[in-house]
Amino acid sequence: MTSFKHFSLQLAIATFCIVFASAYDYEEIRKWNASCFPKDTCSVPRDLDDAYYHNCDCSSLCVLYDTCCIDSPFLNISNKYERTASCRSAGHSGDYVFMVDTCPDSYEGPQAMRRRCEQNAKNWSDPFNNVPVTHPLSQKTYKSLFCAICNGENPKELIMWQVMLDCSALKGNMNICLEDRNFVLSNMMYIHEKGLWGIWSYDPESDWMFRYLSINYKMPESIKKFTKECRPNLISDCHPTWRNQNTRQTCKSYMGVIYFQNETYRNVHCALCNYETNMTGMSCHETMTSPFKGPPPMNFNVLLDIDLSDGEKVGTIEKKCEVDQVYDPFSKKCRTIECPIPGYKLQNGKCVHE
Repeated sequence: MTSFKHFSLQLAIATFCIVFASAYDYEEIRKWNASCFPKDTCSVPRDLDDAYYHNCDCSSLCVLYDTCCIDSPFLNISNKYERTASCRSAGHSGDYVFMVDTCPDSYEGPQAMRRRCEQNAKNWSDPFNNVPVTHPLSQKTYKSLFCAICNGENPKELIMWQVMLDCSALKGNMNICLEDRNFVLSNMMYIHEKGLWGIWSYDPESDWMFRYLSINYKMPESIKKFTKECRPNLISDCHPTWRNQNTRQTCKSYMGVIYFQNETYRNVHCALCNYETNMTGMSCHETMTSPFKGPPPMNFNVLLDIDLSDGEKVGTIEKKCEVDQVYDPFSKKCRTIECPIPGYKLQNGKCVHE
């Protein structure tokens, strides 16, 4: 009986989607009693696309993030666009933002740059590989400097997110992070066996001990307006057992987020093809704790501001670097920002193996 009900549901939605595929119309959402007006439409003027107030986007940036409303003028363009951004953690804050995390197919530079950009595992031995960067003009955030470079951005125009060192493991010596950050930056070292950074600190009860420092990143407040918040764990495809391809295509075609008790769906069609049939359980607002609310800030930490436009200064540390280089406080050496891959150098404007 359950299989028959599922088949009947697929048949009904398939009939609807054949009509729907020919013209995107907000009224089609109303037919399923899934309207979140005015949160999911472009028919009402809005000053800014904001994930807190809206369930989809109307501006041209929706093409980049695949968040166009069903009646956005950019929807047809969006469906043909090569997607390079995904929803990723914004680090310490607990927020989630869209970040470009792949190189375009047209990229012809060193494959080491592509590998560094697209690798999923965090390798904190080289924090440069894990700290996001944001371009304030294009309003794009990249997973790392490597991703920004392979997408053609000028490194000098990028703002690197702050690197945060949590000093709580230093116990009685936590104040050293606040009182003498240069000491911490000059003496911290990476232990490959543990995959962690740390520092030697003196404890009267246990003599000298090696204390580990956890590393994370933090979005500078000055660039928050240039980033795009997103919803993690958004269901954006049909259930594997769903057969009708028209419904699957419709599910992927536009954004109009709706919430159920335990799930968040990209739109009503994604909900339907995942067998959410009781629309009385639908909500236009989050039914659980907002993912945008992060943990309280840590009391003992070091924040590093790595200025890509002034590579000789990192926080209060100043080191003499060549033109187009930036000082890396972790490797304790200058790095060429246009070619930051270890073992490579910038030659005639290109990143080549040494």
